[in-house]
Amino acid sequence: MGVIPFQPDFLIMNGDLVSDGSSQSEWVRFDQLMTPVRNAAIPVLVALGNHDYWGDNRKALEKSEIRFPQLGQKHWYERTYGNLGLVFLDSNKSEMSVSQWNEQISWFNSQMSQLQADSAIKGVFVFTHHPPYTNSTTTGDETDVQDAFVGTFSATEKAIALISGHAHTYEHFNIRGKTFIVSGGGGGPRVKLLEGAQRRHEDLFSEASPRPFNYLKIAPVSGAVRITVMGLDKGASDFHVIDEFILPMR
Repeated sequence: MGVIPFQPDFLIMNGDLVSDGSSQSEWVRFDQLMTPVRNAAIPVLVALGNHDYWGDNRKALEKSEIRFPQLGQKHWYERTYGNLGLVFLDSNKSEMSVSQWNEQISWFNSQMSQLQADSAIKGVFVFTHHPPYTNSTTTGDETDVQDAFVGTFSATEKAIALISGHAHTYEHFNIRGKTFIVSGGGGGPRVKLLEGAQRRHEDLFSEASPRPFNYLKIAPVSGAVRITVMGLDKGASDFHVIDEFILPMR
């Protein structure tokens, strides 16, 4: 089934774990693909994507919650890693009741306030499936995420980056002094991006689209976090670095 080329402390998946969340066969395939991760005993943290809800919601959620028990408690949760806070959100507003969505917003605001006040925490990452900002030609900015979470994220001094998926590409934005990353390059058809005057946002990564399949390596360094973006060209077998930058902690 393959091996893991390096041993991360944990793996984060930003949703769309399968194409149809209620399909047993797709989850069997997912389990097969994840065999090397399980064999290496690498913990996995996830944020749910829209495809993870597809089909019968109850059946879909049962399948994801079996594999990721933390989702059976809440679809939004927080973890710490050293001096970093990691906040996971469920950005699927259309799949929630109004009260659930509002409960998550209230929790997020409180959690970010607590992390900001915690002297042991030096930086905070926020993970969602839907990107608040993207130049994708197949999907637009997610205004639900903007309205619910971006304000608090941007106002939190310790917040380092908001990382999302959904758009099948890689994008790197600095918007009003905060970092927003789209890394939806784990599979599926890669999307074209708006270019030139048609762009919704200035992208700090200038490679033409469709961009390589990709994943992020996030590593704390002295007083900062290094983000290395590993890319895989279509038809290739080896990953290579396509972007790398340092984000300071507060």
